[in-house]
Amino acid sequence: MSKRFFDVPISGRGLYLKQRGEIFKHWIENDAEKMSGAEKLVAIAILGLFDGANGVLERQIVQNLPAGRQGGKSRSWYDSDRNAAGRMVESLDNDPVWKELAKVHPAYEKIRKGIKSLSRSKSELAFRKLETQFTEAVWELYKAGLPLIFVPIDDWLSNPGRKSKGPRKMAEVDIIIGRRDHSPGLPDRLESLTRNLAHEFRNEKWSSHRMLIEWMMGAGFQVFSATTGFSLWDKGMVLATNLPKTRETVSRVWRMAGMKELEVVKYLNTVVGGHELAHNAVDLKALYSELGADAIAARKCLEMIISKGEGWKNMTQTKMVATILGESAAQAMEKTIGNANNDGYPFSGVRMVNMMFETGVVEFKKGKLEVNLKQLSGYMGKLKEVEGWLVANKNQKIRALGDLSPKAKKFMRQI
Repeated sequence: MSKRFFDVPISGRGLYLKQRGEIFKHWIENDAEKMSGAEKLVAIAILGLFDGANGVLERQIVQNLPAGRQGGKSRSWYDSDRNAAGRMVESLDNDPVWKELAKVHPAYEKIRKGIKSLSRSKSELAFRKLETQFTEAVWELYKAGLPLIFVPIDDWLSNPGRKSKGPRKMAEVDIIIGRRDHSPGLPDRLESLTRNLAHEFRNEKWSSHRMLIEWMMGAGFQVFSATTGFSLWDKGMVLATNLPKTRETVSRVWRMAGMKELEVVKYLNTVVGGHELAHNAVDLKALYSELGADAIAARKCLEMIISKGEGWKNMTQTKMVATILGESAAQAMEKTIGNANNDGYPFSGVRMVNMMFETGVVEFKKGKLEVNLKQLSGYMGKLKEVEGWLVANKNQKIRALGDLSPKAKKFMRQI
């Protein structure tokens, strides 16, 4: 651009971008010029960080992904790309839109200061302090019904060898904008599921920070891959209810089972929300982590339906089994890239699909899927066995991702 984005009057920034032919994907998709009030201010504030954020992330991936396989080197944003990080901080310091946001709610100022501090941070102690600051600030915005700015602190791409809650080597640039979602029934289901998990895993100190959002736009890692959900380090979780990435696959499975697809998103968001909560139950290495969360979430969601817990009374075991199968099948189809964090998804997907066919809870005959609830207890028992094996063998190295069983292959060819 011929001049700095934050030098352009707030009211004219949308036109400024269009006149210069700049392609800001999230701006266009969300038509931010038509937003009003705080939502527009938040969108504009993050757009001011867009260029610098993506520049830093690009350098983080280039510099640290190969090293990350051996544990990596701790780096701040400034260590990765001084110029790009400097552009972000310049916008945080000088863009008047942040002053406008501070007038809307003081939490926005805490987030601004936090992002600035994060740009030079590279220790686990600093990350923990900033994480608390970000979570408390965004929780205040969530309760107030204001637009949300999430700044997850993770090294998912560049440090695949750590445990799910292990020390982080860096904070990959990741900023999410969302608005509070009000999906009926889902908050009650996740609340009762949290209580159930806390009781079973003997940890009552689970956070009340469960945030259901509509994902709007983002910068940094979000351009690489928009995040459906993530667990918070205080045992809370965030779920973007409008990003059910495996919906198409789950819908096909429902059709194969002769079911209408009207409630697919309801069941899928419940399973994914349960998965993020389950990450808080056990701390496993990256390759095991997804299977552990998938197995726990599948078992607990079925248990809650059987016991008719709060928010679960109108859900059926058959639809939940079909949803778990569809979600697992989608993961089994993902490609491996040699990064344990990513490869954990197909690692889990293959094993989850195999379990369902091996226990007989699902059968595939003549192009149709049958759910056999008589085998449900056997399937749930197998899930419990897998959880126990993962915990007992969490330090063991497994190189093979595994193969689909013949029955599972026959089914997967039709997906």
